Amino acid sequence: MFKENELLAKHTTFKVGGPARFYAEVENFPELVQILSFAKKNKLKTFVIGWGSNVLFSDKGFDGLIINLKMSNCLVKENKIIADAGMPLSKFLNVLSEASFEGLEFLAGIPGTIGGAVCMNAGQGSSSVSEFIKKVWVIDPAGKKKILPKSKCKFDYRKSIFLGKNNIILKVEFELKKGDSSKIKEHIKSILRKKMERQPYDYPSAGSFFKNPEGQFAAKLIDEAGCKGVQVGEAQVSQKHANFIINLGIAKSSDIQKLAKLVAQKVYKKFKVKLEPEVQIIQ
Repeated sequence: MFKENELLAKHTTFKVGGPARFYAEVENFPELVQILSFAKKNKLKTFVIGWGSNVLFSDKGFDGLIINLKMSNCLVKENKIIADAGMPLSKFLNVLSEASFEGLEFLAGIPGTIGGAVCMNAGQGSSSVSEFIKKVWVIDPAGKKKILPKSKCKFDYRKSIFLGKNNIILKVEFELKKGDSSKIKEHIKSILRKKMERQPYDYPSAGSFFKNPEGQFAAKLIDEAGCKGVQVGEAQVSQKHANFIINLGIAKSSDIQKLAKLVAQKVYKKFKVKLEPEVQIIQ
């Protein structure tokens, strides 16, 4: 169940990060309870990942326990869908399109899981995943289950009550409307085509690095500040999409963090706008 000194670069979309003191992949709820008990007994800090997107670990790694949730079942009943936190978004969208549920197509192309999307309140344009959530099942560090209605989740732009907290998302109930299956599938394909054209999928990254400042687009600010192509070590601001920092091959976490700081400084100097990372930087 446990691995020691597991390289986090193997489990993140950035392909960087040093060793975790302990690493565990969890297939079911009893395993999760057992793992949390182990962490409590040994006074270990914990961090949960799914696909390891939207996160940047230190080159030194993580002195604690990394929990990788692998539970990925989904129950469809009338207009309600209950999905496990570890379910990949791509698989979830396939289930929804086959069952003719519309509304969450904007999640297409995001390399993450249900839990990560809910934790970060993932979205595209004016749409956010929280619009379609009814309730969230969580487990606290003591191993106690809770059900939180949407109103208790404190959703906001790219944030929620789960971000940086010890409660682990187990599963999520969504409420969606019925649509036309073929149109939903075509919409998903269209979004994926556009993302492939505009975003640098040929290099490891964590997706959009910075949040969009209110009323503005981070990519536009970064581009106009002259940051496209700027490089620190093997980390580079993508020439294809300015809000993507990419790993050209053997980038270090420190390279990426230095580059992000440089970009933020250049944008602030030119526009007096502070960029806030969307990516979680874990030291």
